[in-house]
Amino acid sequence: MGSKSSTTTTMEDVDRLFECFKCGISPPQSAMRERKRSKGRMKNQGISINEASPGSAEQPKKKIASNAVEGKNVRQGKQISPVVFYGSPHGVPPKRPISLLRLLREIRIDLAEQQKSHLSKEAWATFPRQNEAMNFAKEHADVRIFSYQDHHNGQRRFLVSTYTEFWRRYKNMDAKFRHHYEVIQEGLPCHLYFDLEFSRRHNAERNGDEMVDLLISVILEALFEKYSIQGNQDWIVELESSTAEKFSRHLIIRIPEDCF
Repeated sequence: MGSKSSTTTTMEDVDRLFECFKCGISPPQSAMRERKRSKGRMKNQGISINEASPGSAEQPKKKIASNAVEGKNVRQGKQISPVVFYGSPHGVPPKRPISLLRLLREIRIDLAEQQKSHLSKEAWATFPRQNEAMNFAKEHADVRIFSYQDHHNGQRRFLVSTYTEFWRRYKNMDAKFRHHYEVIQEGLPCHLYFDLEFSRRHNAERNGDEMVDLLISVILEALFEKYSIQGNQDWIVELESSTAEKFSRHLIIRIPEDCF
């Protein structure tokens, strides 16, 4: 009667394990414990002879059972998950070394940066609004924002490009269309500059050239007093765009190895 009960329990455990194999999951710990206990009961009753060595086939069963009870020839092995041993019916993806995954990630990042750098070198995009141009510039490296007036409709537009690409196209433009200026964003370095203008009609007695020279002398004195920088006239770039109605002069002061 005891043997029949043990056999029934063993078959139930086998059925439960088989269901786990089909579902691709590990069997519950309770099933494994019950399986171990039932196996122990079968050994105590002298039924199991699986642990006997090939050379002991002629030995009496009673002796084998006694050895099993005493703990002799009983192998204690590590339990292996059925999913690992048999494989999941849905497929278990192979584990990749962490170093390989890290290498693949670095390669992907490098390729993305190279593509972004390539696009930045040839960047030339125009926008009707300044904030659109700024958002585009944030996504590309080494680009700057320029503004110009559309010669077809007179509307102001904003251009995003690199210095190299901008100069390559700008120098080949028709002179009447070359009216661009750079938009200096907050937080970016720039040279000291001045935009000087006044109406000739309302300032007929004013001499624009003398006023510009006076301003330059004041600037050079301020650089020396505040920053201990000995100024030089060669640092100053003067751009003239005056007309009969308006005096217009643009000054750019390029201090070597320094900017604001």
